[in-house]
Amino acid sequence: MSAESQNQSRTAVTAQRSQPQQARNQSAGSNNAKKNRVNQQQDFSLSSEEIEHVIKCMEQEYGSAMSDRMRQTMKTEISTAVPELTKVLVPIVASAAQNGGRVGSHEELIKTFMQIMMPHMRRIMNAATEY
Repeated sequence: MSAESQNQSRTAVTAQRSQPQQARNQSAGSNNAKKNRVNQQQDFSLSSEEIEHVIKCMEQEYGSAMSDRMRQTMKTEISTAVPELTKVLVPIVASAAQNGGRVGSHEELIKTFMQIMMPHMRRIMNAATEY
């Protein structure tokens, strides 16, 4: 067998081996893509029972019951704020976990978090002053 024919047979064997490996790599890549899609689509909302539990804990902590208007405002703001804030907090935490993250990106994420949080806090404070 000549050196050229040996090289051709090695190339053929390598190509046969690499096809299953490529399939496994593509499969692993698609699994990672699926995981990323699941994480992106994850619903961060709280159930009515969870929100009610938070409100009851607040009432116990402060030793007084909330008015119906305050209770409704809290339910509304918690149910809308938590998913929005969690979506912003996840990248902040992930960025902070990577010690090499850029300082500017941390600041941008925190600004976004505050922009989302402040309107909810204002509405809660307005309801509290009427309480």
